[in-house]
Amino acid sequence: MKKVILILCMVLIITGCGKKGNENSDETLKEHGKEIMSISYSNKGCVPVRLSFYDDGIYELFTEYETCEPEAKDCDAVLKYIKSIHGKYDYVVKKIIENARVEPEYSPDNSPIIEIYPREGYDGDGYYFTINENDDKTDLDEVLKQINVNLDECAKANYIK
Repeated sequence: MKKVILILCMVLIITGCGKKGNENSDETLKEHGKEIMSISYSNKGCVPVRLSFYDDGIYELFTEYETCEPEAKDCDAVLKYIKSIHGKYDYVVKKIIENARVEPEYSPDNSPIIEIYPREGYDGDGYYFTINENDDKTDLDEVLKQINVNLDECAKANYIK
């Protein structure tokens, strides 16, 4: 019996069964479905990571962007994410905007912390949604836990030479 349990444990460890992981990449995805929505934190003092959901069950977390050196003169680089982490999700992501605000509300103790942009052809298309600091974000937290992603990070700068 001990041998069976040991073999089973070894199979689980070797195959990674039950492990939720993300695939790191040296670049962004080249092929994916149509984007459903993108989500990022808005109150960061840096360029935030950005999470995109695609209609083929793939998500992509953009983690690094291209920019000019801080001392560079005449720099006209636009924000371009160049690296990402991606994986699969199994969640009705439309639920995330059910508790979000269509009109952002700004007050000293309850300002928007999360921005959500639904894409063309999906519920909420054309609107800009926010989740404020004191709002219910249970659905967002659930999907972030499922895919093992933390949005409360800054994207890494990759300086153009």
